[in-house]
This record gives sequence, structure tokens and C-alpha cells, in this order.
Amino acid sequence: MQAVPSRSGLAAVPDHLPLVPLSVPEPVVVPEPAPPEVLDREAARVLLVDGADRLLLFHGCDPADASAGSWWFTPGGGSDPGETPEQTAHRELWEETGLRVPSLLGPVAERTTEFGFDGLRYRQHEQYFVVRLPGTDVVVAPAAHTELELRAVLGWRWWTCEELATTREQVHPGWLGEWLERSVIEVLTNRYPDEASPVGGDA
Repeated sequence: MQAVPSRSGLAAVPDHLPLVPLSVPEPVVVPEPAPPEVLDREAARVLLVDGADRLLLFHGCDPADASAGSWWFTPGGGSDPGETPEQTAHRELWEETGLRVPSLLGPVAERTTEFGFDGLRYRQHEQYFVVRLPGTDVVVAPAAHTELELRAVLGWRWWTCEELATTREQVHPGWLGEWLERSVIEVLTNRYPDEASPVGGDA
């Protein structure tokens, strides 16, 4: 034991201080984030072909995820309650292109795909309908884009079979080029009437 000066004289200090046990906190366990809920929905899409056998595709992106890049896709979207797939296809075609047609052929194809968009996750069952317009001067003028669609749609254009077969850009679904090349003769020319031209109309 040692003596150290203090105001009242020398104070004794023990040679060894008692050990004070340290409290070690329990490790914090961070739970794994829950996987995003997958929303199931029905949808209809339109394969719109003009008189030059070109397919109309929209160019779009995910406004909530810039890292996803951009891609090309057909007109169409999710069904409203009570709609048949064909009714959905007619409505979506008018909303996104401003075109009304008297009838659609199909469904000629279908698929189920899962994707993320605007912070949500979808598992979407899609049915595809087809219409061929006789002219090549078709005016595309979206009639009822939502606020989200205005931010997500970057443009649109007509694609030939060759362009779809050779492009390095993302095109969904990936079989569109093959379908167009095969169906221009097998489906459109032989089975769809030339009088199926766009007709005007209000919403």
C-alpha cells in the first residue's frame, strides 16, 4: 500500500484496485428485410402492326429505379375489375395510342412474368391480342396516360422484323421479333381483314 498526499495529509492507496466487472452488451441482431409482397394481376397487351408490317413498341423506364435502365414494350396494361381480357386490350390501346379498332384477333399468345415497377413487385399474367392497320401513316397520340405513365414512357416507334432481330436494346417479351416475322404471313395476311382500320371515338 502506498501513501499519497491529500489535503488532510497522507492517504493510503491500496497496491491493487479491485476489478470491476464490465457489462458486455448483447449483440444486436438485425433482422433480414422481408421480401417485397408480390401482387398478382391480369393484363392484356396489343401487338399493333401497320401496313408496312412494322410493330409499334413503347420505350419506357422505371421512374423509381434509374439503375434498371430502359426497355421497349407493347401497348397494354392491367385489367380493371370486371373487364374481360379483350376489353382491357381495347381500353389500353385507346389510352396509350389514341386508336380505336372495331375488333382484335386473339388472344394469340400469353405469358406470366414477374417484375418490379415503381417500388412494387408484380406477377403478371398477360394475354396478347393482335390488330393490323392497313396504312403506314398511323398517328399515335396517347389519349389518357396516367401521371406515372407520363414519367415512365420515353417515346415510341415502329419496328421492322430485321430491327427486332438485330437490336441490342432490351425488348420485352424477347420473342417479339420471331413472332412478327412468322405472323405477318400466317396470322395477319391470311386471317385478318383489311377493313379493320382505326375508328374515332370519345372515351
